[in-house]
Amino acid sequence: MKNATTRDFLEEIEHGEAYVRYAGKDYFINGCMCDWDEKTERILSCTMNIQDLSEGVGYSWETHKETPEEAMKAFLSEPIIDGRTFWELEPDLEWTDGPAPAP
Repeated sequence: MKNATTRDFLEEIEHGEAYVRYAGKDYFINGCMCDWDEKTERILSCTMNIQDLSEGVGYSWETHKETPEEAMKAFLSEPIIDGRTFWELEPDLEWTDGPAPAP
């Protein structure tokens, strides 16, 4: 991973969000977003998604799981960009502050 350690990046998206650049394209990763039951203070579900910013509205990858751990496991093991898993992409991913300015 460029511009960060893989560990720092994964910790960031576990409960936050991040921008990455891969193969000249910018992506927004919306980390684990959990719905809570206010009465029981339990997690009902967790969602993670990736948006290809060059493609406009919509998600290029999305998962809905019961826990943040399951959502992160899916993020690491499922194809998320160009049919590749995070670990296959990781050496070429660049963590950025946001999308590249339009030319």
